[in-house]
Amino acid sequence: MEDHGNALFERNIRHYLGSVGVNTAIEKTVRSRPSDFFYLNNGITAVAETITPAAGSSARCTFGCKKLSIVNGAQTAGAIFSATLAGAISPDAKLLVTLIEIGNGADEIGLKITRARNHQNVVRGVDFAALDPNQERLRQELAATGITYYYRPSADARVRRDDAFTLEEAAVALACLGFKVRSAAELQQHPRPTSAIDFVVSAKKEIGRLWEQDGALYGQLFPAGLSGVRVCRLVRAYRFIDRILADTERSENIYSRRMFFRHGRYLIMAFVALRSADVLAKPKFELAAEDQTLLSQRTNQISELIYASSEPLQAMRGYRAIFGNLTDSQPLANNVLQRLAEQDAKQQVQAPPQGA
Repeated sequence: MEDHGNALFERNIRHYLGSVGVNTAIEKTVRSRPSDFFYLNNGITAVAETITPAAGSSARCTFGCKKLSIVNGAQTAGAIFSATLAGAISPDAKLLVTLIEIGNGADEIGLKITRARNHQNVVRGVDFAALDPNQERLRQELAATGITYYYRPSADARVRRDDAFTLEEAAVALACLGFKVRSAAELQQHPRPTSAIDFVVSAKKEIGRLWEQDGALYGQLFPAGLSGVRVCRLVRAYRFIDRILADTERSENIYSRRMFFRHGRYLIMAFVALRSADVLAKPKFELAAEDQTLLSQRTNQISELIYASSEPLQAMRGYRAIFGNLTDSQPLANNVLQRLAEQDAKQQVQAPPQGA
C-alpha cells in the first residue's frame, strides 16, 4: 500500500476504511498473535491480468503479477499495512492469498469474481451463539418437552410458530421481562446492579448488543443456570404483551400516542414485569387464562401511567430519543416508580383492615 495506495483495490467494491471496528482487531492480532493470524483470518483474493512465477523452490517463490488488484480483503491488507507503521511484524505472521489469472481484457470474469467473493451471506453477531454450549443445553431441554428452540439461523427458524422460538426472540424477552427496574437511588447504593432499564434501552438503541457474546449483556441474559421453562414462559409472555401494545398502537388516532406505543414498548414491558412477578415466575410453559387477564390489565394500566409521565418529555425530545437513551429513560423510570409507590400507599390506606 505504501507504493501503490488505493490502486491495489481498483477492482474492489471499497477501499480500506481505516482503523475502525474489525480492522482494529486485525491489527492487534497480526502484532500480538502473529502465529495465529493464518488461522484466524480469511485471507485475501487478488486477480491479475497475468501471473508469472519466477525461479524459486516449493518453499519460497516470487510471482510477477501484471495489473494486480485485491478484490476481497481490502480491510485485511489495509490493517496489516497500518500495523507495520508501528513497527516490524513478526515473520510468524502468515496469510492465505488466492491469486487468480484472468487474462487480458477479461473484465467480465473479473467482475464476477469480485461480486461472488464479496456477496456472501453476512455473519452476524447472533450467529456466534452457536459456539456457546449453554445454547445447546437449552435446546435439548426444550426439545424434551416438544418445544423447538432455534439458536442457529435457518429457513425453519424464520417461520413463526407457537411451539418454537429463536435466540433473538428469547434475548429480547429476557431483556424486557427478566430483570428488575431499579431507581437511581438503588443504582447508587449498590455497585454495578443489574437494571431492566439498561437492557431495554440497549434493545431499543442497538438490539444486536443483546447477543454479542463478548459484550456485557449476553452473559447476564443467558447465565448457566437459566432454565428452558423460564425462557419459554417469558417468550410467551413477551408475545402476548407485544400483541396488546401493537394492537393499541394501530388503534390510536393521535400521532404522539402511536409513537409512544411504538417506541416505548420495551420499557412498558419492563414495568409490567415488575408488577407481575406472580405471573412470570410460575414454572409453567403456558400462560393460563387468568395469567393473560392479569397481564392484559397491568399492561393497559402501566402504559397509561408511563404515558402520563413521559408526555412532558416528548414535546422536546420525541419518543424514539427518550426510549433510546439512559439519560431520558432512567429519570422517566424514577418518576414511574415514584407514582407506583404512591398508588400502592394510597391503596393500603383505603383498604379495609383484615378481619373487618
